[in-house]
Order: sequence, then C-alpha cells, then structure tokens
Amino acid sequence: MKGICKLCGLEKDLIKKSHIIPEFMYQYLFDADHKIIVTDTYGLLDKDSKPGYKLTGEYEVGILCNKCDNEIIGQYESFSARTIFGINIPIEIAPKVTQYHNAKGQNWSKCENIDYSKYKLFLLSILWRAHISTRPLFKEINLGPHGEIIRKMILNGDAGDEDQYPIVHLTTVHNKAVPTDYVLQPRMIHFDAHRIHIFPISGMFILFYVSNHEKPLGVMDYTIRKNGAMIIEHIPLGQGWSFIAKYLNVGKK
Repeated sequence: MKGICKLCGLEKDLIKKSHIIPEFMYQYLFDADHKIIVTDTYGLLDKDSKPGYKLTGEYEVGILCNKCDNEIIGQYESFSARTIFGINIPIEIAPKVTQYHNAKGQNWSKCENIDYSKYKLFLLSILWRAHISTRPLFKEINLGPHGEIIRKMILNGDAGDEDQYPIVHLTTVHNKAVPTDYVLQPRMIHFDAHRIHIFPISGMFILFYVSNHEKPLGVMDYTIRKNGAMIIEHIPLGQGWSFIAKYLNVGKK
C-alpha cells in the first residue's frame, strides 16, 4: 500500500506490520508455541486469574516504509537485541554490569560499555512509535510538539544531549515473588512540570522524562550517559507488588 511514511515523511510503499514494541523485549512472555501470554490489569494481581494468549505483540499497518522500519529503526533494534537483551554476547560489546547496595537496603546495577546513541535512539523509537500508534494500549502516550522533535532525532541519528529526554530504568526482575510475564498499558503521569511516560515491559519499568524544563534531582544520575554508563534501580524487595498496584491504580487482591 502507498502512503506517507510517518518517519521520513515521503510517499512510499508502506509495510504491512510495524511493531510498536519489538518482540525480543517480550522475552519472558512467550510460551512454548511462541504465543505471548497476556494478563489483564486485575489479573496480574489475582493469583487465580487465567492468562490469555495472542500470536504477536502490538503492531500498526501502513505507518512506515521499509527503509525507515527495517534500516533506520532496525539498526537500533538489532543493536539492542544483541547487546542489551541478547545472550552469549561477545565481551567487547557486552555491557559490563556491577551490582551495588548500601546500608539503607537500596540496590542498583551500574551498566557500562553501552552505546549511548544507539540505545537511547532505540528507546526513543519505542516512545515515538507509541505516540503515533492508534492501538488502544498506547492511548495515554501523546508527545505533543515533542513528537516532531523526537521524530527528527530518530531520522537523523541524533540522540541529543543527556538531559534531552532522559530515560530512567527501574526493575523488579531480581524479585522472584513478582511476575515478569505481563503486558501492561504504558502510562503518562505529571511530575512538577514534566510529563513522565512509563513503559512496563517484562519486569522493567522504563521512564521517559518529556519536557523542556530542568530535570528533577537524581534523574541525571540514573539516565544513559555519553560515557556509556547508566544505573538501573532495583525496586526494593517487598515493595514490588505495592509499586505495581500503585502504577495500576488498583489495590492488590
């Protein structure tokens, strides 16, 4: 089908299936038949709930041309699939991860040897695709004028400065009592003058700070840095369920 590609803005043949979130990020969600396990909002908090299944993740029809989907965005996906979410990674490109904790019981992982530009643009491409998507799952993601800025960053391979759309990672993966097999709707919350878009993906909560204002204290300590380092904060043991329930705006059953 012909149409205007949402990324390059040119009239081209558009591909039939553009995933909003790439399937390799759903690594905990596939069953033996490669079907995604889907748990709804309340089902996640109900141990007796039975999950549903779907054959693939959320995708759109006719939004991107082949070059933009498979070459421009594809290069960032290929990098992240291999180096961030892969296994048996060559040591020269593998992230170096060091675990830390303090006397207050706080735990975090410091990741180094990450390609700042490729990984940040990969994550921004997910945020931007959710912004242009018409799928109900992404209905809260609206970047306003920032959508055009991020589009140009992705198209031109420009990851911007560290304080331009910083991204923070939180995780419950270390906590075996908290499930990772869930697909939850991304949310948008306000914090001071910032919009924070939160994507929960397989035990990871990825927070995008979208504004032109000075970022809150602490955010720049956790975001991806140009020196290839970032920090992933571990949600404290015993607080994973309450964190998810607060995110879902429901009480745990």
